[in-house]
Amino acid sequence: MMNSNKDRIRFFRELLSTVNSICYTELDERFDTVYTDAEDFSLYSMFFAIDNAPEKTKVLAATGIQDDAANDLVIYTNSVGMAWLSNTESMEDGHCHVHMLGPVFLDDFSEKAMEKGMDNLQLSIKQRHAFLEIIRALPIVNISRFYEYGIMLHYCVTGEKIGIGDIVHAEVSDPMDITELEKTDRHGNYLAEQKILKMVEEGNLKYKEEFEKTAASGAPIKLSDKGALNSARNSVMMFTTLVSRAAIRGGLFSDVAYTLCEIYFKKADNANNIATLTEISHDMLDDFVHRVHRIHNNGNNRMDPVIRDACDYIALHINENIELHDIANRLGYTDYYFSNKFKKETGISFKDYVTRKKLDSAKEELLHTNNSVQDIAANLGYNEHSYFSYVFKKIEGMSPQEFRETKNLK
Repeated sequence: MMNSNKDRIRFFRELLSTVNSICYTELDERFDTVYTDAEDFSLYSMFFAIDNAPEKTKVLAATGIQDDAANDLVIYTNSVGMAWLSNTESMEDGHCHVHMLGPVFLDDFSEKAMEKGMDNLQLSIKQRHAFLEIIRALPIVNISRFYEYGIMLHYCVTGEKIGIGDIVHAEVSDPMDITELEKTDRHGNYLAEQKILKMVEEGNLKYKEEFEKTAASGAPIKLSDKGALNSARNSVMMFTTLVSRAAIRGGLFSDVAYTLCEIYFKKADNANNIATLTEISHDMLDDFVHRVHRIHNNGNNRMDPVIRDACDYIALHINENIELHDIANRLGYTDYYFSNKFKKETGISFKDYVTRKKLDSAKEELLHTNNSVQDIAANLGYNEHSYFSYVFKKIEGMSPQEFRETKNLK
């Protein structure tokens, strides 16, 4: 039995080594190496300095040890396509350790771009050769799998379960070198990307014009390099995470943003061609922008943005048991206050609203699937299908089976 995070971390390292050659490193708060799989971590640590920033600044930024993200799982990608994950562990004596996975490549890398990045490091010929050998041996990992490894690492370090949307994306590129970054960034134009993300944060419905303009200028937010499916999938997932963060800054309920993020991740993971991924990316962006727009234009739709977020949360978690207390707690309200506020905004009680939304979902399944009434009830969180049938008949005036038969005859 593993009674400490040290045991969990050791077990995680052993499991990881059986399926992948990802480097695992633990550093103390002075950034001295406590443990590493790397044969020469001094060479590995140079990866942090590729983007023209001092090495320690890079490490500090990537680990989040100097900011509010100190306990978060942080992913960092540099201008040559490398990525690594880090998590900071708070020790009992008040000190901290940094646990790191990587670097890895999320797609095939450009050796030319890598050599250009090494020019900033002023390496000797022998060091350059050794550095390139390490680079060629780095694993290429699907981004969703890399995220999963990070989520497992976070659990081992903190004992906390998180989702994909909880991963923090570090922004550590040197702003003085943004012109050079634009030239070498394999995932699209940085400034164009930031402009789109700002429009997401504002809920600006004119984002499509900007998106099309950047694409026409030859500097779009790219979905792929040379049409490679895996590259496109990785880019869509990375962009989805960035968009979800921008939407949260714009006022979207974080649980709604994280759930949407995971939904679009699954869609991207299941896509089998570039055209589908492009469509998913556009749908995702449109979805987030419109949600933030509705929040910012509360005067027009007359619903309190907090209650709208609660309704969005209900819609996205309709297959689960949804309790008023849980949502009220997430929003920082007492049950009584939230219950009254919800009824005032929607015109019906929280319980009735959830029931109606569950029945709307049930009607869709009854009409468009062959699932049994019992399975539909179970999928919607009803423990007894007889009670589900009772509620359905009370509101709809007929049983679920009668509804299916009647509507399918029309």
